Amino acid sequence: MKPRALTQTLAPLAAVAAATVLALPSAQAALVTLDFDGVIETDITNDFAGLRFRSADPTHGPVRTWAATPALAHSGSNVLGLASTLALSQTDFTAIDIVFDAAVSFVSIQASFLVINGLGLGGGGLPFMWAYRSEDFNEATRLGGDTWNLPGDSCLTGTFCQSGYDPLRWASPAGGIKGIRISGSAAALGDVPRRAVFDTLSFDEQYDTAYGIGNGGGGGTVPVPGSVALVALALGWLGATGRARRRSTAPADNRHPADAAPARTTALPP
Repeated sequence: MKPRALTQTLAPLAAVAAATVLALPSAQAALVTLDFDGVIETDITNDFAGLRFRSADPTHGPVRTWAATPALAHSGSNVLGLASTLALSQTDFTAIDIVFDAAVSFVSIQASFLVINGLGLGGGGLPFMWAYRSEDFNEATRLGGDTWNLPGDSCLTGTFCQSGYDPLRWASPAGGIKGIRISGSAAALGDVPRRAVFDTLSFDEQYDTAYGIGNGGGGGTVPVPGSVALVALALGWLGATGRARRRSTAPADNRHPADAAPARTTALPP
């Protein structure tokens, strides 16, 4: 078929495809956010749909909410904690595990720390989060993690203070995050332990490129399958007509190579 005839045949199809793409809705990423401000100071092991809470060391459990001042909480008036304490540290063997019913692709939790003495020493107890691909949390199932990092925060060298909140995140385009563990790293010998405080958990079963690694996110959109197919059809038509025009006008020794999309890579934290 001649290029002009091909263009006349496919042009109506491309127009229909483009119109349909514009008319189709986008699938909203199902980001879930919990601020723990519903029930105060009670066991929340199974209180939220889609996940459950457990203490990494049962002697400190169960997991519960703690009433807190608005200045202490990230949002509202509650923070996450254990029956034994609202401020977590590996020095005290306190940590919280959050296990998802179905594996998720993105998880984030807001973290802060307290310095509850006047010695002015630091270096231990920074909040951290580990992500796991199984509800059996161990080194072999660990995917990676994130640590509190707000350079210049006044509480890094202060006393009787609270740091700012930093969102700890892990994202996986392939999914497979079955759960997370949160705590504060153990203080080194001679250091005053910082006590980690957590609030505002977000997670999503569906990966969204807006999340990225070490990036915020939430509420992004992804194309529905039908629109993806129609976009591919429209792009294919444009490529076919463009190549047909070039073949009809360019000299035989000056043909353009096929366009190649750049490779996309995703950097993961260690």
